[in-house]
Amino acid sequence: MASSDGMGACLINDFPELILIEIFSYFSIDERATLEETCKLWLNILRNSPRLAFTSMIKLHALVEEEINPTQAKLGRVLTRWTRRTNQTKVVKPIDPRPYGYIQQYLKRFRSDIRHLEIDIEQHDASCRYVLCQILNLFGPEQCQQNRFIQSFRLRFIGHNPLLMKSLDITQALRTFFQYDGSKSRAQSLISCDLSGLMISLDDDTILTLAKHNPYLRRLNLQDQSLVCILTPFCILQLIDMLKDLEDLSVDMVSLCDEFLLTLNGAEENKDDEEQEFVYGKAALKHLGIRIRREEKFADEIDGKLWQKFHRKYPNLKMTLNFGLTTPLNRIRAYMNADLNLPVNQKISFSKLNLFVFFYLRCKH
Repeated sequence: MASSDGMGACLINDFPELILIEIFSYFSIDERATLEETCKLWLNILRNSPRLAFTSMIKLHALVEEEINPTQAKLGRVLTRWTRRTNQTKVVKPIDPRPYGYIQQYLKRFRSDIRHLEIDIEQHDASCRYVLCQILNLFGPEQCQQNRFIQSFRLRFIGHNPLLMKSLDITQALRTFFQYDGSKSRAQSLISCDLSGLMISLDDDTILTLAKHNPYLRRLNLQDQSLVCILTPFCILQLIDMLKDLEDLSVDMVSLCDEFLLTLNGAEENKDDEEQEFVYGKAALKHLGIRIRREEKFADEIDGKLWQKFHRKYPNLKMTLNFGLTTPLNRIRAYMNADLNLPVNQKISFSKLNLFVFFYLRCKH
C-alpha cells in the first residue's frame, strides 16, 4: 500500500506485525486472497504466518449470471471463474476446479497449524459442493499424512436447499474427514463438532464413524436442518458409551425414546447405593439439548420416572428444550409439566407463535 504524493503515509503498516496478524485473522481464507494483492508486506504476512491458520474460516459462495443483467452478480469471493445461469433450459458450464487452487494451497501449507475449521457453503451450486468435498478429503487419512490437530469443526449450509438435492458426495466426504484417526492422542481428536447447519439428514454410519475416530469429543450438535431425523436411539446410546468425555449433546427427541433412557440409566434395583453411585457418575454429560418436532405428534406419554432416574445419574445436567412451529402443543405442555421436574435451563427456544399459544394454554388452565 504505497502512498501517493497527494496522500499521507499508510498508517496501518506502522502497526507491529502481531497487530496485523490479529486483524487479518478476522478474514476468511477466500478474503485473504484479495489481501495478498495489496502490498508485499501483507503478502509476506499472509503467506508466512502459521498463526493466521489457527482459525480457518472458508466461505463458498456462487456467482450467478442473470438474464436481465449479463454482468456477474457477485455473491461471494471464492469461485471467480465459475458462473451458472438462472434459466435451467440453458446448458450449465462444467465444473471449473481452478478456483479451488488458492484454498487448496493455503490449507496444504498450514494443514498442521489449523485448530478451528469453519465452512459455510451455498450447497445448491455444483461447484461449491465440489470444492467442499475436495477440502474435506484433504484432511482425510489418505491425503493427510502429517498429524492433524483440528479441535473444532463446523459445517453450515447457506442459501436455499432444493428438496431433492443430491448429497451423497457431501456425506461421503464427511465420512472421509471423520475417518482420520484422532484416537492416537487427545491433541489430534476433535473436541467440538457442530453439524446443526446441515440441510441433509445425518445417518448412523456417519456419526458412529465420527465417534469411533474421535473418542475425546466433548461437544456434539446433531440437530441438522433436514425435514426428517433418521438417527436412531441405538446410535445415540453408542455415542454415550464411546465418548466418555462428552459434556454437551444436542439431538432430536425422536432419537431419545424411553427404551434409550431405560438402557442409559441401566442400574439394577437390587444394587446398593455405592454401586449405583458409581454407575450414575460414570459419564460427564453436563448439557443435553432436545428438539421436539412433528415426529412427537403420535408419541406415547412421557415416563416421569425414567427422566427422574436420568436426572439422578447426571445431577449437574442442564437441558435446553427447542420447540418449533411443527411441535404439537400437547407435547409442549407435557415437557413443561412441573411434576416432571426436568432440569431445564433458562434458555428455552420457542417460536413466537408457539410461545404465545403455550402461555395462553397455561393461563387458561
